[in-house]
Amino acid sequence: MVYDNIIILENEDNKPEVGFKDLKIAEKFVSMVYNYAKDLQGNTDKYIMKYISKIVKLACEEGSFIR
Repeated sequence: MVYDNIIILENEDNKPEVGFKDLKIAEKFVSMVYNYAKDLQGNTDKYIMKYISKIVKLACEEGSFIR
Protein backbone atom coordinates (compact mmCIF):
# COMPACT_ATOMS: atom_id res chain seq x y z
CA MET A 1 0.00 0.00 0.00
CA VAL A 2 1.23 3.45 -0.88
CA TYR A 3 0.38 5.09 2.42
CA ASP A 4 2.16 2.39 4.42
CA ASN A 5 5.35 3.44 2.61
CA ILE A 6 5.16 7.13 3.59
CA ILE A 7 7.74 8.45 6.03
CA ILE A 8 8.62 11.88 7.38
CA LEU A 9 11.99 13.17 6.21
CA GLU A 10 13.93 16.34 6.85
CA ASN A 11 14.43 18.71 3.91
CA GLU A 12 17.38 21.00 3.19
CA ASP A 13 15.84 23.66 5.49
CA ASN A 14 15.69 21.15 8.36
CA LYS A 15 11.90 21.06 8.13
CA PRO A 16 9.80 17.89 8.02
CA GLU A 17 8.43 16.77 4.68
CA VAL A 18 6.68 13.69 3.38
CA GLY A 19 8.79 11.09 1.62
CA PHE A 20 8.70 7.42 0.66
CA LYS A 21 10.77 4.40 1.63
CA ASP A 22 10.68 2.95 -1.88
CA LEU A 23 11.09 4.70 -5.26
CA LYS A 24 8.58 2.44 -7.05
CA ILE A 25 5.93 3.25 -4.45
CA ALA A 26 6.72 6.97 -4.79
CA GLU A 27 6.25 6.70 -8.55
CA LYS A 28 2.93 4.92 -8.04
CA PHE A 29 1.84 7.72 -5.71
CA VAL A 30 2.76 10.35 -8.32
CA SER A 31 0.68 8.50 -10.88
CA MET A 32 -2.28 8.35 -8.47
CA VAL A 33 -2.01 12.05 -7.66
CA TYR A 34 -1.78 12.91 -11.36
CA ASN A 35 -5.00 11.03 -12.09
CA TYR A 36 -6.68 12.58 -9.05
CA ALA A 37 -5.60 16.08 -10.17
CA LYS A 38 -7.07 15.50 -13.63
CA ASP A 39 -10.39 14.56 -12.03
CA LEU A 40 -10.22 17.52 -9.68
CA GLN A 41 -9.71 19.94 -12.55
CA GLY A 42 -12.56 18.30 -14.41
CA ASN A 43 -14.98 18.99 -11.52
CA THR A 44 -16.47 15.51 -12.02
CA ASP A 45 -17.19 14.48 -8.44
CA LYS A 46 -16.67 17.01 -5.67
CA TYR A 47 -18.20 14.75 -2.99
CA ILE A 48 -15.59 12.01 -3.47
CA MET A 49 -12.75 14.53 -3.57
CA LYS A 50 -13.95 16.17 -0.37
CA TYR A 51 -14.24 12.73 1.27
CA ILE A 52 -10.67 11.78 0.29
CA SER A 53 -9.29 15.08 1.56
CA LYS A 54 -11.03 14.54 4.92
CA ILE A 55 -9.50 11.07 5.22
CA VAL A 56 -6.00 12.40 4.52
CA LYS A 57 -6.52 15.28 6.97
CA LEU A 58 -7.65 12.91 9.73
CA ALA A 59 -4.70 10.58 9.08
CA CYS A 60 -2.30 13.53 9.38
CA GLU A 61 -3.94 14.74 12.58
CA GLU A 62 -3.74 11.26 14.09
CA GLY A 63 -0.11 10.89 13.07
CA SER A 64 -0.89 7.88 10.89
CA PHE A 65 1.75 8.95 8.35
CA ILE A 66 4.54 9.08 10.90
CA ARG A 67 6.35 5.81 11.41
